[in-house]
Amino acid sequence: MAGFSAVGEGRAFASLIGLGGRFKAGLRDAAEMAGQMLVRTTQEGMEGAGGGRLYPGQRRQSSAPGGYPAIQSSQLYGSLGHEVSGNTLRFGSSGAFNRGFDYAIGQHEGTSKMAPRPYLHLTVQKKQAEIANVLGEGAWRKIIGG
Repeated sequence: MAGFSAVGEGRAFASLIGLGGRFKAGLRDAAEMAGQMLVRTTQEGMEGAGGGRLYPGQRRQSSAPGGYPAIQSSQLYGSLGHEVSGNTLRFGSSGAFNRGFDYAIGQHEGTSKMAPRPYLHLTVQKKQAEIANVLGEGAWRKIIGG
């Protein structure tokens, strides 16, 4: 008869049973850190944006196509955020609406009059390896009790 016996190994067995919960908790904590990193990296990209046209009456230079959008009104900048729910990390803009127009989508995807500024994709590509490390380290630390 095949089987498994944990006699005399009670603490080790109990430790293995709790491993899944600690892994999930570590991953959740690490996802929160990764979300904060994504938001801050996007904001830093927007703070350093420029290279586009200088329009009369504007305080700052516009952004170049394909880069981060420049900060003009801070509406898009302030709408950036993240959310961790279960095992899902959501990162993006909560919507920067201007007279019914979703400015966040217009910037990211472009419009008929403006080339896209794919700021969310730029951030994820830039931070992909670092986020993988944060998630792995966060889960590992919870597992080993660090």
